[in-house]
Amino acid sequence: MKVPEIEIDYKKTKKEVLKAITHYKRNLMKIYRLRQPIYTSDYKLTLPNDSEKQNNSKPLGELEEIIYRFHEEINKLEELDRLIFIKSILEKCSDIKVGLLTNYSASSIRDKRTSILVFVAFMLECVVVKE
Repeated sequence: MKVPEIEIDYKKTKKEVLKAITHYKRNLMKIYRLRQPIYTSDYKLTLPNDSEKQNNSKPLGELEEIIYRFHEEINKLEELDRLIFIKSILEKCSDIKVGLLTNYSASSIRDKRTSILVFVAFMLECVVVKE
């Protein structure tokens, strides 16, 4: 059985991933008062202690679930891919700066970032297919 190949609308997919990231960061701010995610030395996303949570009268279950799911999916990436995703997409570092961290050229980082973004879109279920 042959699997049909799908054609992805990269611009729309990127927009959807960036929306998911914005939603994730907004929830980090609401619950933990964090402007940027926290990650370990091997670029695994993590959370601060529960004691650092905001005391909020609203139930946080759904908001926390968004954060946990995002972490779970991103942490499945290989370490190099996590580094590129965190530095170039979450922290918006330049391709040159990320290249210096990884010993890759800026064009290689750009190509890798593109493929990582599509992979993350599949993981977060926000891929947009061309019609």
